[in-house]
Amino acid sequence: MLFRSISGTLPLANGGTATTGAPAFAAYPSVAANLSNSTWTKIALNTKLFDTNNNFNTSTYRFTPTVAGYYQINFLCGTSTTNNNAYWNFSAIYKNGSAFIGQYSVFPAGNVQSYTSQISQLISMNGSTDYLEFYVNVYVASGTPSYTGGADSMQVNGFLAFIINKIPLKGTIS
Repeated sequence: MLFRSISGTLPLANGGTATTGAPAFAAYPSVAANLSNSTWTKIALNTKLFDTNNNFNTSTYRFTPTVAGYYQINFLCGTSTTNNNAYWNFSAIYKNGSAFIGQYSVFPAGNVQSYTSQISQLISMNGSTDYLEFYVNVYVASGTPSYTGGADSMQVNGFLAFIINKIPLKGTIS
């Protein structure tokens, strides 16, 4: 289970310290939504399970951390179609408005009705202007593609894995 609120300072070897008041969040769309066929669509992540540092905006659907560091980000993306004929499914994490990392699945027979993809990535964030958004793109031969609603089939979560430039290195490495 993810922690909700932990704070304090941990002593490290050679005089360094690390904070444990790490930002963490989880968000999901409250309802399913139809997609335009073969079009990148930002997921309306309008409900938070938790947000320890108030860095996830449920109006813009963006995660903008205020602490610089490397964040472990996880994106579970469920999609479906009305006619059992999906040919491809893309899901992607966008950083600062551009695709950063994605997951792509092709179904040559075009006979898939529902599909769930997952992306897990460690992402460097500057703690001031960097932001993340979450997109999906589904192509179907006919009918209507959609993404699922609810935390069990569509969710984004993340946490600060470690802080950038906060731990001084003393000594030598051999």
